[in-house]
Amino acid sequence: MSVNLLQRHIEHHTGRPNPPQRGANGAVLATGLAAYRCGQLSSPPRAASARSTRSQSPWPAAAEQLRQCENAAGNALQLAINAAAPGDLVIVGPGTYRENVLMWKPVRLQGVGAGATTINADAHPAGKLDAWRRQVVCLFGLALNGVPLSPTNPDFDPTGTYSCPASQYLRVDRIPFEAIVGWDATGQRQPGGAAARADADGRLRRCGVTVLSRGIRIPNNSTDFWGLQGGAVAGAFPDGSVYLTNSTPDCTVSTAAGRDYGTSNFKCNPSRIDGLSISNSSQGGGGIFLHGWNHNLEVANTRVFGNHGTPDGGNQCRQRRDNRTCT
Repeated sequence: MSVNLLQRHIEHHTGRPNPPQRGANGAVLATGLAAYRCGQLSSPPRAASARSTRSQSPWPAAAEQLRQCENAAGNALQLAINAAAPGDLVIVGPGTYRENVLMWKPVRLQGVGAGATTINADAHPAGKLDAWRRQVVCLFGLALNGVPLSPTNPDFDPTGTYSCPASQYLRVDRIPFEAIVGWDATGQRQPGGAAARADADGRLRRCGVTVLSRGIRIPNNSTDFWGLQGGAVAGAFPDGSVYLTNSTPDCTVSTAAGRDYGTSNFKCNPSRIDGLSISNSSQGGGGIFLHGWNHNLEVANTRVFGNHGTPDGGNQCRQRRDNRTCT
């Protein structure tokens, strides 16, 4: 299918165009990408010489592709998402992936077909979700003890066993009034508020695909990303906070802690979950959970079945905002 036909399909069913792909500086990477044809994509990741195998027109250099098959550690999809640039196409080869995936930036997760590519979200054996919990606290800017990193709480892991990569630290936002502080990643309670705690909510724990993202710019003179400094309403964002847009400043990637609005802003780059089966999430998570701020995310040609969730076992939208649909 040509990209331009896919674009028309999206506009017909959602009433809006899919976002263009942008670079780290927030600028649109190229113009006229709708004229390109995808062809049959088969290449190693980021190999410029192989981006256009058997295609009628060159696969644009802007749209990198990461082709994945499962690895022995059972985290191939997560590693691909972690390494991908916003808007990248992650091609998921046929097979079964025993993973609980955190899609924390807009990427196009593309299976070869729901009958051939399966995410099996089984939470067993014991300890399988430990890495998932550690990544959740890192993405929300917390240490393993469930408290924000600070001069009085300086270590992500006091034992030094685990670390929070700088490229992932504080890259996603809670939704308004969501309490996320105080959930201990090392005990029964878990970090990330409703995004991770099983005993009080259970909706994301052991989810097949959990989509986290960024949607708020807090004032430059504030560092309260977690709603800790009080105010008229507990858990509110600081006064002067604004919703992110698709403007160049809001789509610019930054290395500053908490100020990288471009990487996980779904208004800036295309995002999609397509051509997969997602099943066997059996202890509260459900199949797909859209936590919040997942603007323009498309879910299509995907079978979500045989899952268990607290409200339901299929797709769950934590917060409905503009330009977002659950299908």
